[in-house]
Amino acid sequence: MPPHASLVSHVQRDRAALVVGVVAAAFATVQTAGQAGVIERWRQALASGGWHLDELLLLFLVPLLALLTISGRAVGQLRRDIAGRDRESARTRDLALRDPLTGLFNRRGLDDALATQCSGNRLVFVADLDTFKAFNDTHGHAVGDVLLQRLADRLRSMQTAFGGVAARLGGDEFVFVAPPIPDEQVIRERLSAPLFLECIGAVDVSVGAARCDDIDSVEQALESADLAMYKAKRDRALTRASLDHPAERAFERDPAHDPLVAATYAVVAIGVEQFRSVKHALGYGHAGKLARAMRERVQAHFPNLAVERLSSDVLGVLVPVEAVEETIAALQMLSGSYLLEGVAVESGMAFGHAVPRGDAGLRDTVEQAQFALDEARRLGRVSVNFDYNAQLRQRDNVELMNDLQNAITMNALQLYYQPKVDARTNLIDSFEALVRWPCVKRGMISPADFIPVAEESGDIRALTLWVLERACADRVILDKLKIMQPLYINISARLVSDDAFTKRLIAALLSTNGRIGIEVTETAVLENPACALDNLSLIATAGVPIAIDDYGAGLSSLTYLKQMPANELKIDMSFIRDLADSHRGPLIVRSTIDLAHSLGLRVTAEGVDKPEIMALLKVMGCDIIQGHQIARPMTLEALLGFVDTYVPEDLAAAPMAARLLGYAES
Repeated sequence: MPPHASLVSHVQRDRAALVVGVVAAAFATVQTAGQAGVIERWRQALASGGWHLDELLLLFLVPLLALLTISGRAVGQLRRDIAGRDRESARTRDLALRDPLTGLFNRRGLDDALATQCSGNRLVFVADLDTFKAFNDTHGHAVGDVLLQRLADRLRSMQTAFGGVAARLGGDEFVFVAPPIPDEQVIRERLSAPLFLECIGAVDVSVGAARCDDIDSVEQALESADLAMYKAKRDRALTRASLDHPAERAFERDPAHDPLVAATYAVVAIGVEQFRSVKHALGYGHAGKLARAMRERVQAHFPNLAVERLSSDVLGVLVPVEAVEETIAALQMLSGSYLLEGVAVESGMAFGHAVPRGDAGLRDTVEQAQFALDEARRLGRVSVNFDYNAQLRQRDNVELMNDLQNAITMNALQLYYQPKVDARTNLIDSFEALVRWPCVKRGMISPADFIPVAEESGDIRALTLWVLERACADRVILDKLKIMQPLYINISARLVSDDAFTKRLIAALLSTNGRIGIEVTETAVLENPACALDNLSLIATAGVPIAIDDYGAGLSSLTYLKQMPANELKIDMSFIRDLADSHRGPLIVRSTIDLAHSLGLRVTAEGVDKPEIMALLKVMGCDIIQGHQIARPMTLEALLGFVDTYVPEDLAAAPMAARLLGYAES
């Protein structure tokens, strides 16, 4: 075969001859190394075997280069895959540490960020939007989210200006941890400046501050700043400088700046009735234009009266007291069509009005007129005059709020206990802790009166911590007396999503070995399901028993019921009290008991105050009975006497149970 035959022909040669030729060429090269003409002799040796150097290079180097190229690409792809996985892992971790709505750190992210900083003094600020829940109910969650994002943007700009770390603790509560600066008032004023939305107006921000000496003491500073923030919120409520103050500033113009003139003018609050419909259908911009167009129409018909927007969908008009009824009648004629960028919108009006009373100022009259407008809307009426007695009740709530804070601080509350018994054995199963307030001025105040006030003001946290501390102290006394049945304390739905409170709760209850449990309503998981369920799982993992309270009183959700790590389900007393007198009641209660048992939960019936109801519950398979038929709530001292003298046989009701069995199954 000629030496310059095709490469294909050489590839088809016998493999043994190929190896011999290569070895011979290599041997010839080694033999002639260091001598002149090495390359030439190597070529001759290869040629004698029928090979040419360029063909050998093609035969061996081309596959080698291809292999190296492929390997290089594989290594590059591997590096890109690893880098991509690293980026995805970092992104996933970052998402776990940040609030999805605002992009700020969540509580866990805040802890991690602070852990990487050096020890030293820090300023801790807690900020909270005033009346945010009511604002959400009025304007919708979409606008509420915009407000939260605006406050988050403010905190980000403060991070740039002052350094530090910003986070959203949950709901409308934010925290800013900053390094010390010469004048911390600068941060406070910037953080507490009202937020403004074009279609809403101004929304106040309450701020509390505290100083800590070390990163490890940030938790205590957060609690102090949180308490200071709620104090600021209460102070604002006491002076009634809430969302109404932008309207007051507007009304400070003539004629309202003159106290004498202001005392002779009534305030008419006008509700823009189609505001929400336009907002949902056309957007906030058009809704704001509707309110402005209505204001311009009112001002055009009453050029001598002061007309301002009190809130997003409310206008305010100062009217001489003697002309209120006449003016409202004329205002009703202004309802009709408004042209908004080519879109015709029909809008009516609702009215609330108030006249000055005694030495009340303009701010009081504005507030009263808005209160009357709310009543008009609630009742579906065109116009409502302010009810002074209703305002007195509202003021009483503010005073109650302040008195409650003092009662918590001065340890003036009491903790009562109500026994719960096993429906099968009649033995004492556990005790529920119930807070009571014996007020010097008002007498014994019902929890139905002060618990909602505590929820609204934020004092529910301090109140619950007081109950927790008192229950832990009483637990020690019961343990010494060998009374080992668990105590249960009620936890507000607002606190279940609070990571800091959850940590404090678990730390306090770890020493009780499961002899203090908690009761939470199923609505506790509605606002922030992921966070609430995570915190409940942490509590359950720590060995704390969990009972679902007031089941059926709200919007019961089987989805959350099966996810909550509970041991017990308590049927709300509204289903129990009329159980023996209702035809549908027993069916609902029995199906609830069966459902709970299928989920592995014990069932407690609360509000049992008649022997026939207790007997009926026994035959239905209810596990635990609680109510006045067993015992009323009592002090710890009375409880000790009750336990000492209690006789289970006194609750036996077998004959009555047999008589009611057929009724329960019908």
